[in-house]
Amino acid sequence: MGAECKKLEDAGVDRIQFDVMDGNFVPNLTFGPELIKACRKHTKVPFETQLMISNYASDTMLDDYVNASKGPNGEPGVVIVHVEACTHLHRSLSRIRAAGGSPSVALNPHTPAEAVENVLDLVDHVLVMTVNPGFGGQAYIPTMLEKIKKLRAWCVDRGYDYDIEVDGGVKVKIKINIPMHSMCLCRLLPIPDSTPAQDTSISWVRIFVAMHFLMIDDTTEKVTFHVYL
Repeated sequence: MGAECKKLEDAGVDRIQFDVMDGNFVPNLTFGPELIKACRKHTKVPFETQLMISNYASDTMLDDYVNASKGPNGEPGVVIVHVEACTHLHRSLSRIRAAGGSPSVALNPHTPAEAVENVLDLVDHVLVMTVNPGFGGQAYIPTMLEKIKKLRAWCVDRGYDYDIEVDGGVKVKIKINIPMHSMCLCRLLPIPDSTPAQDTSISWVRIFVAMHFLMIDDTTEKVTFHVYL
């Protein structure tokens, strides 16, 4: 896994995301904080950890995931908890910040944006799942677009400072038409087969996203590309 992280760094990704699954919140079972921590010595790319795990697992191991996700010099790594899995979401997000992480929250497709409305002042990212978590290869759910628009409007109108991240089924044929002034993170699955060689594919996809995925206006500052493990 560490070698694959190094390949991603060489390819030019901005962030590497680790999908942690416990076989409870989602059916699949992946890995824990030890593997994430072991990958750190192979790359300087920032890490992001999405906790698709039960409330008990999140509560008992949250500090471990925060520490494993930190940068090579202790920089805060992104740690994402699911609103559906956290009994005390405010407390979980505050714990991530206190432990030196970048607190973020994710919403499953069926979950309304209002479920995170009261914690938006605590987060650095909001992850909108555009497929149901736990499996790859699913089709993008187009009705999630209204949720993304609502979260963006709240961010601007209320003076919040969080990035909106989209995860699941986003391909080159899908357009998301949302004016944005600040960074929008888009996780793209998969890289199209028609892209150039690996050493240039991420740059190509980033340009394609800026032109076609978001169709955003001239005030856009950045589109960030990252992949998940």
